[in-house]
Amino acid sequence: MVFSVPRPGWQDLPPPVRQRISDELGSRVLGWTTLPMSGVGDGATMFLQTAAGTQVCTVVSTADPQAQELARRAIDVVAVLPAAAPVPTLLWWFDEDLGAFGRWIVASWAMRDIRPIGDEWTTGEVAAGLDVLREIREFDAPEDGPFLDSAEVFGAEPWRRLADQRPDGLRNFSPWLEPRLEALAEIAVHSAEAVAGTTLVHGAPARQSLYPPLSPEGRPVAVAWSHAARGAPFVDTVLLLAHIRAEGGPAPEVVLARHPLPAGTDPDAVTCLVTALTGKLIEQALQPGRGAPGQRRSVLQAHASVCVEWLRRRLGF
Repeated sequence: MVFSVPRPGWQDLPPPVRQRISDELGSRVLGWTTLPMSGVGDGATMFLQTAAGTQVCTVVSTADPQAQELARRAIDVVAVLPAAAPVPTLLWWFDEDLGAFGRWIVASWAMRDIRPIGDEWTTGEVAAGLDVLREIREFDAPEDGPFLDSAEVFGAEPWRRLADQRPDGLRNFSPWLEPRLEALAEIAVHSAEAVAGTTLVHGAPARQSLYPPLSPEGRPVAVAWSHAARGAPFVDTVLLLAHIRAEGGPAPEVVLARHPLPAGTDPDAVTCLVTALTGKLIEQALQPGRGAPGQRRSVLQAHASVCVEWLRRRLGF
């Protein structure tokens, strides 16, 4: 199952916004395509055709301060990553209040020759997505960049709150959970140590953010860097495997049998991360206000349910 949210097109943007973008482009927009790239909230990514050429623009309009911060962070992250990293090149951007039309954050990117991942997580597409992550983890996160710390992103707090509150809907994920909440919190306590590291972590790898090259000689691109972090080399892979399964792809352990985690990865560290991730997703699904802007409850529930089953398999009880 592919989860998608309708995104606005060029014709849906207010006239002052289209004019402001055209001014930056230096030419009138003649054609456009809305791309299936991850954005923030109700944002969109568009391929814009002008007489002078083509550019890819991300467009975000929101009154939500958190969404604005995520949009700005994605721009700031790409600006400090090395040119050799699998990221698009930032051409220009603006962050302006356009009066009655609200605040708009727009960035334009130069892309390599890339392609989207297909609608089905076939064996080849799973390998292609993992190849993008392999390129990402070749780099360390710059020390002076706006990067999150994976050790702070994943912890035991969600499980502790779930144990204290016992919210309605918890049993919908699995009756297995409720008598084990405290034990799962104890496992997740170790996740900070498990995911610590200096490796560049995308933080939100998904079909819409990973773009393999068009040819075997090409280079991939990852977009939507709002959740970029530093951490252990296996973090992104765990996140992507949950995403793949939630979209109807193969189970995580099936993928890992074909594509092992980076050499030296501690299996117990992976279990700690899966535990922390599961608690985080369950809490977000039950309390959507704790999720990122634009996240839908159905998507969160699907991801959380996948992680519950994965966690049960890894723990073996």
